Amino acid sequence: MKFKDFASYWLETHACAHKEIGSVKGDRQMLRDHLVPRLGERSVTSISARDLAELQGELVKKEISRKTVNNIMGLLKKILRSAVDWRYIEDHPGSSVKPLRIAPQAMRHWSERDQKKFLEWAMTRDRLIYEIVAVALYTGMRRGEMEALKRDCLNFEDKVIIVRRSVCSTTHEIRDHTKGKNIRMVPMNDVVLEILRTRERLPLDSLVLPCDYDHFVEKKFKPAQRSAGLENVINFHALRHTFGTQMASKGVPLPLVKMLMGHREIKTTMGYLHTDSKHLRGATDILLRG
Repeated sequence: MKFKDFASYWLETHACAHKEIGSVKGDRQMLRDHLVPRLGERSVTSISARDLAELQGELVKKEISRKTVNNIMGLLKKILRSAVDWRYIEDHPGSSVKPLRIAPQAMRHWSERDQKKFLEWAMTRDRLIYEIVAVALYTGMRRGEMEALKRDCLNFEDKVIIVRRSVCSTTHEIRDHTKGKNIRMVPMNDVVLEILRTRERLPLDSLVLPCDYDHFVEKKFKPAQRSAGLENVINFHALRHTFGTQMASKGVPLPLVKMLMGHREIKTTMGYLHTDSKHLRGATDILLRG
């Protein structure tokens, strides 16, 4: 079987069953643009480790980002892994081809001073901006989770938000699960509680923070930061980074930060330790003690 035929079969049988629509769309694009042109006419059984190594090198020469190269190669390896599992080939040719190393990048986030300055500005200028940004800052919820938040997920007795839905960025439909496929609870602090209390009498199926989020993120959020006098202008997702960074820097145990943010892996949460050096202060002083 040719690689292009097996890849198409894999998309329809495996990817469509186990992946989100947006992920399948990304897989189709990587196959169309990079994998099929290079390997499409080859028999699946003829693809070797050398082919994978050469493809990786060719992608690097095209000045594609290292992260994208890893994504393309990762997709190819998944397809070939299924070829092994389904007995089309005996051995996986990609086991010896390692992902490219990627230098860690600092996560953009607000300082506590930036956060205070913006919220004070927004509170008196635009209530909607204030509410959306405050909830994002103090819960760490993803944009899609905020878009999909309904009244039935607000527990005012225990002062928690139950995060169980999200909006698909491709179809804009509400899904009954989050990115991490889990349900988590996030406590409401006093600011979030004051904002959400005004929604207490809404019907259970009503959206809590209805907004044109595309317009908000692309047209309103950054201009609002400049109007507030912030020099460190961030994107909307960086509000989530701000939440994680501040939780970690204030000494909240990483397993708890992981749970609150809905990370699958603790290594994702570990990234927030590198965005702020405050937690390192005094760490080596113990070596000077008797």
